Amino acid sequence: MDKRFPLKAIAIAYSRFRHVLSLDADNFPAHNPERLLRSGGYVRTGAMFWPDFWPLEDTNPIWHHLDKSPVQGMQQESGQLLIDKQQHWKPLLLALYMNLESKFYYTMLQVSLSSEGVSE
Repeated sequence: MDKRFPLKAIAIAYSRFRHVLSLDADNFPAHNPERLLRSGGYVRTGAMFWPDFWPLEDTNPIWHHLDKSPVQGMQQESGQLLIDKQQHWKPLLLALYMNLESKFYYTMLQVSLSSEGVSE
């Protein structure tokens, strides 16, 4: 697993901005991203995420570890996201913790990806 992935959560948490649009180096906006801040979904929820290619797996050990029932849907793409840090500070701190402890948490992700036949 790439050791730079945990830096994403660190960069977002330590950013001085309240509204953070995080884009990987291989992402570029086709339009002015400022309009995302005014979009209905973002105004209502304070966060915008994009789906990845793989579905969430109900057998992934993370559900048991977090004492949560599995949910249906797609995994979240980490290469782009928009978040209101003030509104979502607690979940952001959880993401930061899980990334700082990436040796433990990313192992669960690797199990999930290896079952899909995806290589690192």
